[in-house]
Amino acid sequence: MRRSLLIPSFFFFIGCLALLAHTTSAGNVHLWALRPTAGAFWFYWLLAIVAAAFLFRDAGAPGSEAVSWSSRGLGFGRWSSLILWALLLSSAIVLLFQFRQRLFLAPPDGLGDSLLILEQVPVYTHLLGYLDSFDELLELYWHCRLYLFTSERFGWHVEDAYALLSIASFVLYGSAVFWFLIRRSLFQILTGLALLIFVPALQLFAGYVEHYTMATAWMALAILTGARALELERLRRSGDGAGQATQPATAVAIVAGCAAIAVLHHSITTVILPALIYLVIELAAGNLRKIVRLATVAAAVALPILLSVWTWFLLFAEPPLAFSDSHISSPPVHRPGELFMPAHLRDMLNLLFLASPAALLVLLCLNGHDGSQANPVANIQSGARSARDADADADIDTAKSPGFFNALLAWLAPEPVHLFLLIATLGLGSIAFVIESLIGFPADWDLLTIFQFPLNLFLFYRIVSAWRDQPTTRSGLRIALPLIMVMHGFITTSWIGRNAEATPISQQNVELARKNVSQSLAILEQDPVYERVKQSYADRNKTYIQVKLFFIRSRNRLLAGAGEFSATEQARLLAALESGETRFHEWMQMPPEAFEAGYETLWKDLSELNVRINADGASGE
Repeated sequence: MRRSLLIPSFFFFIGCLALLAHTTSAGNVHLWALRPTAGAFWFYWLLAIVAAAFLFRDAGAPGSEAVSWSSRGLGFGRWSSLILWALLLSSAIVLLFQFRQRLFLAPPDGLGDSLLILEQVPVYTHLLGYLDSFDELLELYWHCRLYLFTSERFGWHVEDAYALLSIASFVLYGSAVFWFLIRRSLFQILTGLALLIFVPALQLFAGYVEHYTMATAWMALAILTGARALELERLRRSGDGAGQATQPATAVAIVAGCAAIAVLHHSITTVILPALIYLVIELAAGNLRKIVRLATVAAAVALPILLSVWTWFLLFAEPPLAFSDSHISSPPVHRPGELFMPAHLRDMLNLLFLASPAALLVLLCLNGHDGSQANPVANIQSGARSARDADADADIDTAKSPGFFNALLAWLAPEPVHLFLLIATLGLGSIAFVIESLIGFPADWDLLTIFQFPLNLFLFYRIVSAWRDQPTTRSGLRIALPLIMVMHGFITTSWIGRNAEATPISQQNVELARKNVSQSLAILEQDPVYERVKQSYADRNKTYIQVKLFFIRSRNRLLAGAGEFSATEQARLLAALESGETRFHEWMQMPPEAFEAGYETLWKDLSELNVRINADGASGE
């Protein structure tokens, strides 16, 4: 972008953020991603003023004086890198533990299903050994088993076990990012920290009580390895990195292994498969024989990992894995008419803001290139002018007038590593676009911002290549980097800080959840209906525990909700719970045909009862 346009563009971008944050503090509930920064109107305008100050003092050839500090590594050796890694990692662990999640609210205001997990995981783990789910297989299994071990040995609560695995996932993620950046230039290191560490999605590793932490870490490791392999391959082909290129088979094996482990932790990561196929094709340089060889290596690594784990859970785990709760066969997707509704698009904007707050700012700075990397719209217009000036009978050189899609793709992804990351981002982003939030926003932010890592890594590589190949962008990038670091740091700390605050309501919710757990375990251990279900209909165990926990939770909420319900409404709802529980006990002991026939009616009645209890309680607050 030309320097003369940077000042109004920066003011416009940051001014829009300021106005949006101000409307959030004034009661705009639709911009939930900006809620933690509500009231910080002054901060965004300060960013705009700082940007303008840097731009006015920027003189001379764009970027020429900054090449030296951005083209050399920092000279860390092996031992100094290890010491720095240990110091930074230990500091990060302390900070993440200090600011771990302590806010537990009911959806959609809370984070994911964290409040429900405080009840479900302890009950299922103590009664069944673990809570099974094909979609979140290893995520749930490790959390349940670690909770069972730590609760019996050390008296830990379930949120403590989740915090341990959440921070342990950051050890893997943070170490991968550290070794990816440490040999790079200072400019690239700062850019990488701003885009890969200081993002709101860091919440996943701050003692997060949900099931996406390990899946995110393993998926990031797979994508990072693939991107680095393509980067080294580009250097080898250009002659700038002789002897540095990773062996394609080794890179593909590592990527396939990490991707398989990620899929076992959460099935949503399967959508990066097209990006991995492109990686194999690109590393093989389009050679069919090499493609087959690399694909065989990937299958030889991934399939044994997947099949061995699935086989164990299907044949040897107790209870065996069930597919009934999986969303793979019937995913909750939006109807086509809802995809472009204003409310849905607004939610997508919120998700983008949490995934990468400065994504639009980065693309703004990259808008304007020299040579063949021209802006796609300008390229098309230039081609059109050339066509009008040419002789009517002459053939039009299609290279001068590419289609809009090809021109846009050439602008967004001029190198193979960009296209690899763009495919991964679009795959995960399309899931976020079409999947319907089951518990509402911001609660479902975690699953639906899973595209954040490939997106931010894509932006990192675009900044690096733009600085290297397009000197006209350096003026904007020099200003954008400190802005991105400050903006991401502010938004990330605001988001994590908000969720690290144990409010009185949150503490009350946690105490009530622990009460529900203790009562559920005591009641189920002496429940004759549960014993008959276990003996005669073992496949209904999980359903019985789930619904019984619902009755106990709802009853305790009604009894503890002084001021939320009138005496008449409380008595009416308690009577409805009693009647519903009696019907439920009868239904659970019915023969299979009657059980299936009564499922829809009973489940509908219980769902309506749940809505009535929560709606009446909310209206009384």
